[in-house]
Amino acid sequence: MDDKKPNTTMYGEEVCSEFVWLPLDKQKENADKLANITKEKVALVDMNFQLGDVATFMDIKPSFDISYVVKNLDGTDESFLESTLEHYKDTNLYILADPPYMEQAKDITPEQITKLFDALREKFSYVIVDTSNTFDGKTITVLDNTDFIMLVTIVNLPAIRNCQRCLDIFERLGYDKDKTKIVINRYMENDEVTVEDVENAK
Repeated sequence: MDDKKPNTTMYGEEVCSEFVWLPLDKQKENADKLANITKEKVALVDMNFQLGDVATFMDIKPSFDISYVVKNLDGTDESFLESTLEHYKDTNLYILADPPYMEQAKDITPEQITKLFDALREKFSYVIVDTSNTFDGKTITVLDNTDFIMLVTIVNLPAIRNCQRCLDIFERLGYDKDKTKIVINRYMENDEVTVEDVENAK
């Protein structure tokens, strides 16, 4: 990554950096904002191989998907990556969809994912990635390649417990605490746990 390049990704009022793990309900909003605010090229990658629906949320029918891209990415054709990602309307946002069938994702290896990220870094200023909520080899490879992880939760006991489990996994993986940002996605005044409870427990 070029040190002179702005190392920022917009998330609400907060500024984060290049590779971000986000839930789907925040991706479209943040990807659009990021592309519009920075005027830089942004890639939105759907790596939820089981239930990916970025293409549905964005209302697009992509010609290519991630399984095709990783199998054909050899680094010799400089225009290949940009031509296979779906250009979203008249913006600087490009979308790489998940495979239409789960079986197509089985052959994707962590090594191919790392190679894909290396190529994305060369072509795009910012990359937003959606993954599944399982910690398999593919997901961990994504997390290893991120600068920041946006861990989104709601304010109830089961969700907070799961959030803590994720943080424990990140610690065992050796991630710096500053790498993870916790975002409360939904809050009601009558919730059993308050935002202050979450802040005090951190």
